[in-house]
Amino acid sequence: MTSVRHGGARYVRSLLMGYDGQVNGTLHHNPYFPGGWLAMAPPLAEGAVPYTDGSPTTVEQYATDVATFLQWSADP
Repeated sequence: MTSVRHGGARYVRSLLMGYDGQVNGTLHHNPYFPGGWLAMAPPLAEGAVPYTDGSPTTVEQYATDVATFLQWSADP
């Protein structure tokens, strides 16, 4: 995903954090997605995954970790 989208890991991180709560039927608004609406509900929630090292359990931290991992795994 980070290799094929313009903006790479920054795009993925922005997309994961960009939900603004607007819903139109089954579509969720996210200004970072082309067209602004997508069927995927917000995939991250505060406190969903505990970190044993004391890292913050925020959507921002989760999005950063996911985008960083995807970038790392896409690197040949």
